[in-house]
Amino acid sequence: QNWIFQGSLNDPYKEFFVIKNDAIVPRVAGAVGEASRLDHNHWVWSEQYLVLHSRIPPFISHKLAHKIMVIGKSINFMKHCCKDGDWIAETTRKIHLQLPSDGIQHFDQLRHPIHQLYEVINTRLVHLIIDKFHLLHHVEAIRKYLFLGQGDLIQILMESLEPELSLPVGKQYRHNLLPIVDGAIRSSVANSWPSYLQDRCEIYLPTAKDLAKDGHIFGDMHAPQDGWNIFELAYKLTSPLDAILGSFTVVQQHRAIFRFLWRLRRTQFILSGTWRLTTNCTRQLT
Repeated sequence: QNWIFQGSLNDPYKEFFVIKNDAIVPRVAGAVGEASRLDHNHWVWSEQYLVLHSRIPPFISHKLAHKIMVIGKSINFMKHCCKDGDWIAETTRKIHLQLPSDGIQHFDQLRHPIHQLYEVINTRLVHLIIDKFHLLHHVEAIRKYLFLGQGDLIQILMESLEPELSLPVGKQYRHNLLPIVDGAIRSSVANSWPSYLQDRCEIYLPTAKDLAKDGHIFGDMHAPQDGWNIFELAYKLTSPLDAILGSFTVVQQHRAIFRFLWRLRRTQFILSGTWRLTTNCTRQLT
């Protein structure tokens, strides 16, 4: 009852089949002389809470156990990441009032509230993520910005970034590149995007340590010679969307996709410039 109505996981004897996966939660340093503590604001939706099948009692099916886990996980996510605690309290209170006044005597009395909570909580969570926090808009912005789907924006970026990115590695500075990217956004169709999308458009310049670490991820056999090989666009996600789209694995995959597409676009840009040059030279010679 504590888990499905409040999202409270109080299991001192390690008997409940829902467990919190503390292995994925990073630790943050406390005050001087204080031991580091878990950062409970960090969320990875698919791994935050897990079902331990060996603890599921025989009168609860695996499907129902999964529903019970999802209810409590969703309540915690909506409270901490979506700041929707008031709605949670009111909704769970109404369903709690439907329980027998003399208390639960048998687990079967909880089956209907579990199914009811599962449907109500899931519907509310989808509404929050899709309508309030604009998940699909952010996915589309990632496609257009990070995956270079907005053609006019990328063309302007290629042209305006060329003087800076053609310099040797180490000569690129964030305070020089950011205004160029902002200007490209304002000069393209991306200027019509809502502010909550434009504010997420960022850049990433790796340090020497990052470059050494990324070598095996992206298959770079040689040290990069100029800024074209190290510059990256980045899409900054905040809570609650980072719990869905911001895991380390997903971010690394996004970076790998960007770098592949960026090289293709760069090659296309060079070929187009070479074609224009040779065409003009041919006309002059003729």
